[in-house]
Amino acid sequence: MREVYCPVCQTITMAESVTKKEIYMVRGADITIDATVLTCKTCQTDIFDPDIDAANLAQAYQIYCAKNEVISAEDIKGLRDRYAMSQRTLAKLLNWSPATIYRYEKGNIPTPAHNDCLKRLFDPMEFDKLVQSKEYVLTENEKQNLLMGNRESCNSTEKYIERVLLELPPCEENGYKRLDLKKLINMMTFFTQKGISKTVLMKHLWLADFTHYKEYGTPISGAVYAALPNGPALDNWYLILQLAVNEQMISLEPIYYNEVEGELVKANKSYQPEIFTTSEMDTLEKVAKKLNGKTARQLSNLSHDEDAYKLTQKNKLISYEHAFSLQMAP
Repeated sequence: MREVYCPVCQTITMAESVTKKEIYMVRGADITIDATVLTCKTCQTDIFDPDIDAANLAQAYQIYCAKNEVISAEDIKGLRDRYAMSQRTLAKLLNWSPATIYRYEKGNIPTPAHNDCLKRLFDPMEFDKLVQSKEYVLTENEKQNLLMGNRESCNSTEKYIERVLLELPPCEENGYKRLDLKKLINMMTFFTQKGISKTVLMKHLWLADFTHYKEYGTPISGAVYAALPNGPALDNWYLILQLAVNEQMISLEPIYYNEVEGELVKANKSYQPEIFTTSEMDTLEKVAKKLNGKTARQLSNLSHDEDAYKLTQKNKLISYEHAFSLQMAP
């Protein structure tokens, strides 16, 4: 409660902060947030406050960025901190002006093209390639510092996941459940005891989470899935697979299909059944039995016929609400 000037009452009055559902427009998208609003105690009129409104807008931006895989200002600052590089050095690497980096770190949302460039920098291999290709614009000290920092960052996958993947609040894209990495990685080891391809694993994980949501109103892991070319798959799947490899839970082994190289995902350890509920174990077993023996192509084709895929834009996140029309559910 605080004293403010109410333009309706035309006097100084008491006002309180209340929480209301409000819709903010961000890049053409309607974003619903739990907004803080200052309300006059006398006439119940909402009173504009620049600081409160700025905080509401920042919340809307954060939700938009999380839903659309947009690199946030904090991510960019964290990237620079990881490599101890200045805004000017980052601008050199990307061939942008330092003013562009400054604007993004002040909260401006990157353009789609710039966002894709920034996302690639979080992949240590892509970062190394970029540094090597831009060595002509870097000083020798800059180059050596960046490459040294990149070697250290190869071991920071888990921290990056915690910052980027775990920040998404409960919403329809994660089944209203924050990501449980321990359960997700144990789901991987459950399904890969005998080894399966990455595409097949993605369909097992997706179907298990969506089937459990359909039957019990909550997913097993709270993982987010995207409509990728081969069908539903973990969003940022490469990061999560790398984390599981780093923890020695799985290994990626090369396999060949008609002289085309692929990767087989195989468990290095047994899964931990005690971390799953009875209903979750039942769902995992049913999905494993339902999909047993099906090839990656067969599963991709089947998933392409699901509303979860057909009604979601390419490369966008899939709503768990599509679970209720699942045809593949065991």
